[in-house]
Amino acid sequence: MRALWTPGHTPEHVAYLLIDPELSAEPVALFSGDALFVGEVGRPDLLGPTATQRLAAQLYETVAGRLSKLANDLIVYPGHTAGSPCGKKIGAASRTTIGQEKLTNYAFQARSKQQFIEMVLAGMPKPPTYYPTLKRINQAGPPLLRDLPEGEPLTPKEVEIALDGGALLIDTRTPDAFGSGHIRGAVSVGLDDRFLPWMGWLAPYDRDLVLLLADDEQFEMARTSLRRIGLDRVHGYLAGGIAAWRADGRDLVTLPQITVSDLAEKLAASADPPLVLDVRDEAEWESGHIAGAVHRFAGEIARGAAAPLNGAREIVVICGSGYRSSFAASLLQGRGVPGLRNVAGGMTAWLDAKLPIVTA
Repeated sequence: MRALWTPGHTPEHVAYLLIDPELSAEPVALFSGDALFVGEVGRPDLLGPTATQRLAAQLYETVAGRLSKLANDLIVYPGHTAGSPCGKKIGAASRTTIGQEKLTNYAFQARSKQQFIEMVLAGMPKPPTYYPTLKRINQAGPPLLRDLPEGEPLTPKEVEIALDGGALLIDTRTPDAFGSGHIRGAVSVGLDDRFLPWMGWLAPYDRDLVLLLADDEQFEMARTSLRRIGLDRVHGYLAGGIAAWRADGRDLVTLPQITVSDLAEKLAASADPPLVLDVRDEAEWESGHIAGAVHRFAGEIARGAAAPLNGAREIVVICGSGYRSSFAASLLQGRGVPGLRNVAGGMTAWLDAKLPIVTA
């Protein structure tokens, strides 16, 4: 293994070249970390605006002066795939090659350092809330695992007491399951590969967390994931999940789901159509959205921003798939916003149904 200095995402970033001495002295693979992804490069803005231009210039030297000189057939294993906030629009594949990136990755097409910097920074989404906290933790060193609360199974009464004391309830089930019935005040953050980025946008570092799981066996995995971004105050989980809450005779609230076909009919036929709130990022919004929709990125809602609801009585929240819209709608619901619905399948389903869009 040979280290390759690849600054830009951070000043000290290092990738690693894998060499099989029995085959050749030339590397056979690159573990690129956060320097190079499928179709993307690492974002240089996470250390703050004062460092962004310097890091972007270093990233140019990494791409033009180091990565471009590697063999075209060199296999690249990036540190992240689609869904990570460490790049603007990372591809879903788990590996690529240097040659493929030279052909298709915009960062390899720049003809000058200035053009490269402009291309990399154009359309850069806002970084998740947790990055400054992680920076401090990484500098000071995290607490030892032995000193962290283990978290424990909780009864419905114990969950109620925790919530009354200021704990935040995270419902990790699917948007459909959340919509069909959830505990009042819960935030919908499904436990899949999007869980950490959206917990990072929420960044509830000042509160204890209680988890509601689809299966109690998921607790250890969820707790470990949260610890990876410094969310260590995991008080426990509702033992038995939503069924235990129901069995205890406690109330649930719903977040009704709506299909894209029903939404299209409502928009076309109603004299008082619902307001469509699109919570995708700016680039997704500009690439095409439903006519008459309003926009507020889900990450901004997580940070406390108000959504432009204009006093609407019925609000339909949409994203790409239904995940982010469930997240955003649960936050709005927790703030007392009435009349919310979540669009099942999101804009993906809307486009698959060949329904019309407009561009900004």
